[in-house]
Amino acid sequence: MSTITGTIEDATGAPLHARIDFLSKSTPLAGGGIVNTNTDLTVRTNPTAGTFSVVLVGGNYQVVITAQGQSSTFNIVVPSDNLTYTIDQVTATPLAFVFTPPNTVWNGTRAGHITFLPLASPLAAPTLQTGNYGAGSMGAGDQSS
Repeated sequence: MSTITGTIEDATGAPLHARIDFLSKSTPLAGGGIVNTNTDLTVRTNPTAGTFSVVLVGGNYQVVITAQGQSSTFNIVVPSDNLTYTIDQVTATPLAFVFTPPNTVWNGTRAGHITFLPLASPLAAPTLQTGNYGAGSMGAGDQSS
């Protein structure tokens, strides 16, 4: 069983007295003639330092940290060994915000309802041509480009 350690702080760096729930996502685990069933565990951080240490059976866990009326959830993967790891070493869910610029959102489908088919690039550069089109709702002083 691996030991997982860490410190829980708020956005200003102040240590938090938090409840941490480790909810197993891979039990029952079987190996070496042993079957581990309910491996869910709840610990509390040190009230003044925000630190914690917990021994967990190897596997996948959902971690729910609750402090000051708010909670955060992420996943960890605990190795099946007898070593000590910090919580960030076993985190499986990215915790950092990664900015994705709008131009990388395009995947050919809009909201799963409309599919846009991109056209191939034209062989020649587009050209401009002026035109005079009658009718429509434009007045004498209106312009269009």
